[in-house]
Amino acid sequence: MNELIIVRHAEGEHMTGNDKTGGWSDARLTERGWRQARLTGTRLAEIIGGRPYQFYCSDIVRAHETALGIAESLDIQPVPAEGLRELNNGVAAGMTKSEAEKAAIPITEPILDWTPYPEAESWRTMSERVTTFMDGVSDDPHDLTLVVTHGGSGNAVVHWWLGLACGGQNTAYDLDACSISMFRISSYGERTIARLNDISHLDLLKEECQGE
Repeated sequence: MNELIIVRHAEGEHMTGNDKTGGWSDARLTERGWRQARLTGTRLAEIIGGRPYQFYCSDIVRAHETALGIAESLDIQPVPAEGLRELNNGVAAGMTKSEAEKAAIPITEPILDWTPYPEAESWRTMSERVTTFMDGVSDDPHDLTLVVTHGGSGNAVVHWWLGLACGGQNTAYDLDACSISMFRISSYGERTIARLNDISHLDLLKEECQGE
């Protein structure tokens, strides 16, 4: 793998100001989310061109739906993968945010090993899961890999690419809905960040909102 593209999932039902939780909850895409995914697919088709590539996505519904929307403009279908799932929020999955707040476990140190809810993952555990998956696909025959994932697990993929230990403690990156982030190995063998959190392909949606 010499080039990696990371896309965070599009707008899900839990991102619209309602009382739903994210994590491993089965929040579906909103209508706007589907439009974001299709615009992202159009842009990715331009970026990828005719190059061969591999395409993976988290199997959580909002990420899988995003990948399917993107795939409408591409020539292959995404391969769903548990390894790209968001941080497991344990018993809070499927709860409302107010219910989850009552079930929350107070922060403990080291924070990398804190589990926010009963039966949840720690950040370290999630990072190890994502790293194991990315290690497993890094030797696939195509130079380019496209992954559709989440905010937390997307950060873990970035940390994997950069070789940061323990999921990059105290280091994080903003990844907006349907943002495109691109990484490549330079001619000097450096693991570079070529583009991070690019949402310029979604400008049409901003213009439509402003016109309402």
